[in-house]
Amino acid sequence: NCLGGLSGWILYTKAGRSIIRILENTGAWLASVVSLRMLLAFCIGYWLLAVVLALLAQQFVKEDFKFSNWDNTYPLLVGNEQTQNRPWQGSIHMLAILDKGFSGDALTELLLPDGLVHLINEPSLCALYTVSGDAGMADVSGNLQPLQWRGDLTKITYQPDLAISKNQWLQTRLPVTNLTDRLKDANQFTLITAISSGNSTQSGPARIISLSSSTARRNFTLGQAGEDLVFRLRTPCCGQNGSQPAFGVRGSVEETGPLLLA
Repeated sequence: NCLGGLSGWILYTKAGRSIIRILENTGAWLASVVSLRMLLAFCIGYWLLAVVLALLAQQFVKEDFKFSNWDNTYPLLVGNEQTQNRPWQGSIHMLAILDKGFSGDALTELLLPDGLVHLINEPSLCALYTVSGDAGMADVSGNLQPLQWRGDLTKITYQPDLAISKNQWLQTRLPVTNLTDRLKDANQFTLITAISSGNSTQSGPARIISLSSSTARRNFTLGQAGEDLVFRLRTPCCGQNGSQPAFGVRGSVEETGPLLLA
């Protein structure tokens, strides 16, 4: 501040009158060539240009966050990638996907203890997977293929909640084209799942639920990185891997009990 004040004082004492004279002459010249009507027209034109540019920018931003670049050739996976190098360790209790964005009281109602009743009657329901023993997980809505076991099938045993590990994970046999197309058209969705993490040191991020073909291409992925949850969503802005940026919730993974996520 001291240096700025000193510099201003020196400039004014040395050339202040000359600068003021130049400004006065410039103002007088503008007043002689620019009428009040021209000035008013310029201001209105400038305002209109700013509004048009703002609307165009807003439209471009909206396009950047649409699902317009989703690929409908991907299967749905739980616990790994098709490349088998992003395993997650834990248990999954249920999985629901809806082609509508829920929040606030509407989402709370779906997460109530009797929420399965609300889910099965929800018009936006795309899939509701529940445990079906050794067979994996079945979609009780009847919209999608079952999630079947992949990996070392000799170690799979029935239990109320399905245990996922690096040796065994779940995957639809074919791409879930109808699910992808439905979410792409809606340009919104809600993912609800109940999981239990095997430990809080998993990295990659480890794939909990993924609609993807490899470690570099996906439509969406819910993963775990240490104690954090990571969500990747493919859009023109975020890229084919949905990692620019990815979204995260820090410190949300616990080993003590199941997590209900939405």
